[in-house]
Amino acid sequence: MFAVQKPSLAFSALDLHRPRNVAQCCPYWRLFPSDLVDLMPELTHYWPTFTNLSNFQFWEKEWQKHGTCAGCAETLSSPNKYFRASLSLHSKYNIDRAFQRGAIVPSCNRSYELNTFREVLQPILGDRYELQCITDTQGRQVLVQIKVSIYSNFSMGCLPEPSDYSPYKPCRAQRSIFYFPPHQANPRDPCP
Repeated sequence: MFAVQKPSLAFSALDLHRPRNVAQCCPYWRLFPSDLVDLMPELTHYWPTFTNLSNFQFWEKEWQKHGTCAGCAETLSSPNKYFRASLSLHSKYNIDRAFQRGAIVPSCNRSYELNTFREVLQPILGDRYELQCITDTQGRQVLVQIKVSIYSNFSMGCLPEPSDYSPYKPCRAQRSIFYFPPHQANPRDPCP
């Protein structure tokens, strides 16, 4: 699974081999800053934290949740390989660029119809993705991530059955969808 997360569509979490409804595969496989030394500039640019954690703490959580499971594949058998592959997928499936071309811009006031997102994503993702949303405190449907299923050779696959462990749900066509801008000081509520 390749998940492009919001509030900035800046990054992809690569989740290839996690068994269904398992929070983490190997809690003993730690991530160290030295694992990412050559990737820090790119990770800081394309995968900054939008939580109340440092960038490294955020990447550490993503490694524990997704990377330790993906590490079973030879192409992802180290933290560096995992994060490098994720950055490569971000470049290959450049959703930021697709949104820019489709005039979908982050805003606290403007919302979009589900079909607007689908039309923009069709050329790069086809139909093999799921827009996932949450409902914020004001009752707005907010895009938080785009799940794209991929095989271990990084080609696109079929979406698996929905799991119960994700707080994100498929965006609904009956309601407009907000695409909020990132807000470093208040990442959990960027548009109060």
